[in-house]
Amino acid sequence: MSTVVEDARVHRRVSCYYHPIPSSISLTYLPGGFDCSGLTQYAVCKSTGNKKVIGRTTKLQYFGKGGKKLARKNAKPGDLVFWGKNCDKCSGGTCPGVYHVAIWLGKNKVFHASKPGVPVGEGNFWKAEVCSKVVRYW
Repeated sequence: MSTVVEDARVHRRVSCYYHPIPSSISLTYLPGGFDCSGLTQYAVCKSTGNKKVIGRTTKLQYFGKGGKKLARKNAKPGDLVFWGKNCDKCSGGTCPGVYHVAIWLGKNKVFHASKPGVPVGEGNFWKAEVCSKVVRYW
């Protein structure tokens, strides 16, 4: 078996383990904590029994493969909801608009890593700059 195939299998087996944020990424994030996309990556992987490994960044989770984009009005608990400016406007392979992701809980509630220094948890949904689509990975 090739090393690449074996490495991919090993990565697939361990990919749901918690990936802490390295301290080198930003001084505002606490080393060992979740940012918004790290939380959703971990949650999707665990909730699918380690079967779905989604992208590590908010943009990869919104534009990546493996999920189903739906109108936000059709969101169900467990879907990922995103915020950004011009979410679906890409130019030259660059999609700069998407900047935050959370797990939709329903009843105008989300579960997310809202900002550095604040524990992950439930929060109120806010409409400012919310993307028109949600992504379902289940």
